Amino acid sequence: MDEYTKIKQHVEELSLNAKSIDFIEKIENSVNVLMPQGEVDIKHIASRLNVSPSKLRRTMHAITGLSPAKYVMYLRLRQSLRLLDKYPRNTISAVSSRCGFFDHSHFTHTFIRYFGISPSQYVQDKLK
Repeated sequence: MDEYTKIKQHVEELSLNAKSIDFIEKIENSVNVLMPQGEVDIKHIASRLNVSPSKLRRTMHAITGLSPAKYVMYLRLRQSLRLLDKYPRNTISAVSSRCGFFDHSHFTHTFIRYFGISPSQYVQDKLK
């Protein structure tokens, strides 16, 4: 099982109360806003939520059992899959940029680490 699937399965199995769901939704909204700007780091997310970075880390870990960085990477990669699925003819650079990766090679390396294949191979497999 690849790293992304493990995290996705973990997230889907969480039992969250309304307050936790609200907090996670705020994080996801913040990440979606910050991704194209390339400011998807804990400091910027915490600022948007009006909490300190350490409070964000503690709360995220308490709710999800994951670090904010790991959860945010999951969200960014989830978005990259959506874009690659919806717009397979887009360049990998365009997708990586829209997901907050301004270094194409970093995106490719991260994608391979999480999915076991390159983004280009993923698209090729989808187009078959």
